[in-house]
Amino acid sequence: MFETAEPLALPVVKMLLTAKMEDMRQRVKAHESTPSYVMMQKTRDVAEELQDFCASQVQLQKIANRLLRVKSEGEHGSLPNAHLANLEVDDDGNVVGMGGADLEESAQQNQRQTLKPYEAVQLATLVPQNVHEAVALIPSLAIYDEGDLHHLLEFLQQ
Repeated sequence: MFETAEPLALPVVKMLLTAKMEDMRQRVKAHESTPSYVMMQKTRDVAEELQDFCASQVQLQKIANRLLRVKSEGEHGSLPNAHLANLEVDDDGNVVGMGGADLEESAQQNQRQTLKPYEAVQLATLVPQNVHEAVALIPSLAIYDEGDLHHLLEFLQQ
């Protein structure tokens, strides 16, 4: 279920909640007192506050499209959970194999790749201060070159 879900950045969450609240205003007369409306309003307010500390939507789109160098197996083999980055999982969450038949062959073919959508949103939301913090918060980033991650973080902190 979550593999096909689209991660949403805070500005998008705020926009969707505002649109849904406006729709409720149009349809329901006692909208401001309904529990769902109150919950959406509180969530929108929190998203708006958090948005001030996150990267912008433009920055998110730019980092999501940037190609990053992928470390070879030996480079990230000792980092925590890096070996989990290529796991294939079925709909029930069971591990069914490794991404690609041969890790070395896969690394040669995909020496550069974009961040996964959830990685880009997490980076833009959390805006870690350094590469070590980024990998600690988002372990799947361990497969990417530290220099490339450093440049992404510098861009997000501008």
